[in-house]
Amino acid sequence: MEQAELAVAGGWASVHVTQEDESRAVGMGRLIGDGGWMFQVVDMAVLPAHQRRGIGDAVLARLLQEIADRAPAGAYVSMMADPPGRKLYARHGFADRY
Repeated sequence: MEQAELAVAGGWASVHVTQEDESRAVGMGRLIGDGGWMFQVVDMAVLPAHQRRGIGDAVLARLLQEIADRAPAGAYVSMMADPPGRKLYARHGFADRY
């Protein structure tokens, strides 16, 4: 719990989606970064029962909008992605760089 509290407090922006009838978060994502040049999308997750409904798209779009709204122009945004999420990230302009 202590580690999670430090991580959340040190984040630059975060988004979560709740399902009211379940009273819990079903999707989330965070941005970490220096606030100027470097940002990384982290902790993107959607509960399996809620996947393929656009929640991941909405979370990522909102995080990227936070960068557009608050960060200096030309900020560098990176992420690491597992294979299941790569199509989502490609739709938002991310590409493999290795």
